[in-house]
Order: sequence, then C-alpha cells, then structure tokens
Amino acid sequence: MTYVGFYDESKLKENVGEDAKAKNNRYRYNFAKTISMKKFIAEFGGSYTPLIKENLLKLELRSVLTRVENMNVLNIKHVEHAKHTSTDVSGTSEKEYIFGQLVSLEGKLYFSTACSENEKSEKCHCIDAVYDSIDRPEQLLDSGTSVKAIDDENVEQFIGGMLNCIPDVSERYLKILKEMTGYVK
Repeated sequence: MTYVGFYDESKLKENVGEDAKAKNNRYRYNFAKTISMKKFIAEFGGSYTPLIKENLLKLELRSVLTRVENMNVLNIKHVEHAKHTSTDVSGTSEKEYIFGQLVSLEGKLYFSTACSENEKSEKCHCIDAVYDSIDRPEQLLDSGTSVKAIDDENVEQFIGGMLNCIPDVSERYLKILKEMTGYVK
C-alpha cells in the first residue's frame, strides 16, 4: 500500500490574512454540495483522459454526487435518492444507499468504499466487489482512507461494475427527464 497526500481544508486557513480567508470562504461556499457527473468532470476532469471522461458520463443518468467535508471527495448516490429498509442498531429505518466515493486528487481519479454514512444513508454492499475488482494497488490517503486509482486501463471495468451495482432509474424519472430536456434513452 502506498501513501497519497490528501487535500486538507484546515491548511487553507493557516497563515493567511483576513482577506484571503474571506476569499477562501466565498470560494468554498460557491461549491455545490450535490453535483452531477458532468459538473464533477467540469470541476476536476481537466487532466482526465477523454476515455475516463466518456466512461464517467455513463453514470450521469443513474447517479448524483454529494460532498460532505472535502470538496474533492464525493459520495456516489442514486439520482432518485431511492430508500430501502435497513435494520441497524437503532432499529428498522428507511436509508439511502451510497455507492462508494470518487476522489479527485492532483489530477488523478480514485475510488474508495469509504462513505459518509449517517442515520439517513449507508454503504451499499455491492461496492466492495467493485473495489476488489480494480486491479490497482491500494493507496492510503492522509485521512486514513484506502483508495484505488482509476485510469484508462481499468475505467471500463470500473464503470461496468458500477452500472451493475447502481439501479437503473424509474420510468417515471425518465418521463420527467424527457419532458424537461428532450432526453431520449
């Protein structure tokens, strides 16, 4: 396992004047907490290859990405935020699945099974198999999260696994999307 540096927002706050702090805060505020795959590629995909961008767009219809703490670490969720019945320590409840995380760091794309689980969401069981199928060595981020790199050689296999894991959208959703954008599947 190798070590990969990790973006740390607390470092932005150190050793800067009040003007720089205010500018950093406005910058962070302007980042949306929920974004589409197209927006993810626009924000972080500048150095991604065309093959990676093209394959990531295959997840556009089914997924949405959410940020919790770091702007470059995004949970993958179903676009319709479908709930399932979950039984945990607190009892039975309705929860949303998280299908792992995409991490963009220094122009490279990584995938992790770590998720920001809470009382409303939990990690989907199928992403461990997707993670294990990525034929790259595990790397460790500053946060202690294990990730595997996604590159031209494994992106199609990764996206195929994700499409098998993330449910398709409902006919109702497709109808709404078609009416709003003229999208045809």
